[in-house]
Amino acid sequence: ETTRVEDATEREEEGDEGGQTHLSPTAPAPSAQLFAPKTLVLVSRLDHTEVFRNSLGLIYAIHVEGLNVCLENVIGNLLTCTVPLAGGSQLDSVEEGARTISLGAGDRQVIQTPLADSLPVSRCSVALLFRQLGITNVLSLFCAALTEHKVLFLSRSYQRLADACRGLLALLFPLRYSFTYVPILPAQLLEVLSTPTPFIIGVNAAFQAETQELLDVIVADLDGGTVTIPECVHIPPLPEPLQSQTHSVLSMVLDPELELADLAFPPPTTSTSSLKMQ
Repeated sequence: ETTRVEDATEREEEGDEGGQTHLSPTAPAPSAQLFAPKTLVLVSRLDHTEVFRNSLGLIYAIHVEGLNVCLENVIGNLLTCTVPLAGGSQLDSVEEGARTISLGAGDRQVIQTPLADSLPVSRCSVALLFRQLGITNVLSLFCAALTEHKVLFLSRSYQRLADACRGLLALLFPLRYSFTYVPILPAQLLEVLSTPTPFIIGVNAAFQAETQELLDVIVADLDGGTVTIPECVHIPPLPEPLQSQTHSVLSMVLDPELELADLAFPPPTTSTSSLKMQ
């Protein structure tokens, strides 16, 4: 938004023949524009990141483009919409209307609910975690979480931190993680990293220097694709042949074209996988 500022008492200096100057009233100066930044924040206990992002984008578009839609009604619809309960067929066309909400601006927001409250809603977080760190590193983090070690995620993206923590928890299903879990740890609480208990925590990479002296913490750099395990920390791997079988199956799932790579006449494919394997 812009605010116009005019000072009707503004004066200018004028010189006379004797070299003296005096102030004389003049017409108001051309109006100046002051830009005041505004921030829209959505706070919720629900885990529907895509719906929140789309809703904020819609509110922003209505304001900037001056659409003929009442913002108060849009925000009111957002605050009073009914979130579907977990359970039911996700492909049932009868229930599709119950899982679709609208903010009253010609939009259509779909809320994907889990089949049961006990099932994790991972969306694409698990696939992103494998793409960022690779199969070997993710299996190491999986074993570290199972054996009650401290796992720290680093990234300059807060969304990546939240997705990585969510993805690791989803991999632990049906087990439930019962220790400290903070997807995004504020800078003022970095001292929590010195706790003696296990945790899964995400910290912005801007504070990486403050984590260098943590001798018993496994650090996963999502931006660099590396996992650093301190010398004093021993993570028992999955027993063989389970380790090799899991790695092989994950490779086929994340990169299905791998099975066809050595064929003399491979079938045509529509897209190639961008997942990084290690």
